[in-house]
Amino acid sequence: MTDREHFVQFHDGDATLVDSATRFASRGLRSGAACIVVATQEHRTEIEAGLRANGFNLDDAIRQGQYVSLDAPSLLAQLRVGGAFDLSKVEKIVWPVIAQARSRYPRVYAFGEMVSLLLEAGEHEAAIELEQLWDRVAEPNQLSLFCAYHRRALPVDDCEIIERICAHHSQVVP
Repeated sequence: MTDREHFVQFHDGDATLVDSATRFASRGLRSGAACIVVATQEHRTEIEAGLRANGFNLDDAIRQGQYVSLDAPSLLAQLRVGGAFDLSKVEKIVWPVIAQARSRYPRVYAFGEMVSLLLEAGEHEAAIELEQLWDRVAEPNQLSLFCAYHRRALPVDDCEIIERICAHHSQVVP
């Protein structure tokens, strides 16, 4: 694994998303990294159940700042002004979470589905803009970023959007 990776998975349903995110978070926690999960409440609950089923003491990880769970719809609302992302809000809200994790752990694994929520709402340019913001956040912070998009959200008649999404990632996971 490099100091920074940003990869994407296009999935067909919640079960695949939860399984992939749980495996990603498990890998991070097992390696001694911090793990930040930005997902819907339903998905966070399922991911956390999966982590517990895999033997992780999530309560301790939360207390120690090794595991952080954020609500994707709420965070999206906080980061935008007039429909556009506000870099100062990203700096005030997201960067401190990452900085806190980095102050205690050598690496941060971050999973997010905010981009998928934007795409599902038809906000293609906003999804691309958020990918660009995550690239900026990842660069200095030794982040391993995992983005997930539901295939139903992909515009089948617009390959350019899919290509632009893929261009922001170091790897596309099948």
